[in-house]
Amino acid sequence: MFWKSLSIFAIASICLGCSTWGYKSRMGDKTYPPVPYQHVQILTGFPNQPFEQIGICSVSGGAFASGVDMYRKLQKSAALLGADAVVVTGEGVSHATLPGQAYTSGSAYTQGSATYHPYNRTVTGSATTTGYSNTTYMPPTTFDLPNNRGIAIKYIQSSSGSRSSHPVQSTQSDSTGTIYLNR
Repeated sequence: MFWKSLSIFAIASICLGCSTWGYKSRMGDKTYPPVPYQHVQILTGFPNQPFEQIGICSVSGGAFASGVDMYRKLQKSAALLGADAVVVTGEGVSHATLPGQAYTSGSAYTQGSATYHPYNRTVTGSATTTGYSNTTYMPPTTFDLPNNRGIAIKYIQSSSGSRSSHPVQSTQSDSTGTIYLNR
């Protein structure tokens, strides 16, 4: 039983530790086709050029998810909405607690003797019981789980069909996944 509980705990830790997952919600009636996530800019503030808000994105990560993983998942959620960029509106931490477990095992051994006395019809005897138990306790474990929130935006194109100016703040990443802030 203890090893089964420990195995479940280990699997849950691994699943919570490395993964990220994202949620998205479309705003308004317009729908846009998905775009490659690499084309979605990550902004730390709203751009100077005209845009419309097309959705809300939320990302949660495991205990060992990196900041790059979190931003990448935010990009992917916005890309599914057809966004040109996602404006990061919040970063935080949620907490998940796995309950504690206790496992107890033990045994007891009784030894004794009895004597029957036929003259007075009585039985006398004695017995000794020895036992032991062992309890293993695994306390509750709390994980800090990062989360990011953002607003997916679509740039409004000018009458010539091109976008106006570039955003004030944006990010780019290199081949290693490192995110750089452009100002």
